[in-house]
Amino acid sequence: MSRFNPHSFPRPVVVQPLDYEQLRQDRIEEAVAGFHAKDIAYTVENLETDPVVIAAEAAAYGDLHFIGRLNDAARVVLLSEFAEGSDLDLKVKRSGLQRLAGEDDIALRERERIEQKGKSSGGPMEYYVARAMGVDPRLRHVKGFGETRNITERWLIFSVLTHDNNGIADQELLDRISSSLRQTGFKRNFVQIEVVSAVVTTVNVSAVLHYYPEAIIPEHPEAALLQAYIKDQQQGFDITTSYLDHYLHSNGVQRVELPGWTDRIAASNEAFALGDVQITTERLIS
Repeated sequence: MSRFNPHSFPRPVVVQPLDYEQLRQDRIEEAVAGFHAKDIAYTVENLETDPVVIAAEAAAYGDLHFIGRLNDAARVVLLSEFAEGSDLDLKVKRSGLQRLAGEDDIALRERERIEQKGKSSGGPMEYYVARAMGVDPRLRHVKGFGETRNITERWLIFSVLTHDNNGIADQELLDRISSSLRQTGFKRNFVQIEVVSAVVTTVNVSAVLHYYPEAIIPEHPEAALLQAYIKDQQQGFDITTSYLDHYLHSNGVQRVELPGWTDRIAASNEAFALGDVQITTERLIS
């Protein structure tokens, strides 16, 4: 007895190409075929005022916008990266999540990504990290690592970095996270849980930016670095010469000097906070 096999059919192309010229030609051919089917002579194809072409172009533009909207909808359904606002709220519900008060799209997408990685009966580290991140929107980054104590005790330690209080989590927040991770029915029986605040170390940066003679020197040349680090800051993230050079070497900069700088290599539970960023600008002599 034969069975229906969906894999015998070609795979659908979910995101369709946007090709106005092809859509226009398809509409013209469709209209001309309709005339021929009714034995109506079509003899005005070379006229600029050809009504078929005018109508086909209008229809093709409509098709183009419609396909574009379908593509956007498909991306939202398939990929969280394309979902925003209420669309993202609906998307993450499939993972059993909901937006926390004050949580932006970037943070919610990251929680959904971790939640998906944590879906395993073996209880990977993301299983706990996703739970912890859902406790409070102030959480910037949660990192977990395991260690064995007293030969047989398996401990999972979770280090917490926050958006406020210079990254340091207060005891009330640590207690709430710990209580959530230890909840009956969630925590695996063979592990112990410990929640601590991340170690936050302030790093000062001093740089000299040499600009070409014709360059326009911005009022705040450090702005790109500060904005980038707001997004990049997390535990275990190093601040290196190449990182600073990348964000300080903007348009018009001939070279970047970092007097006395040495790369800051973070420990696994350590996060750096940018402290005093002093930028000196010099214009090269033409």
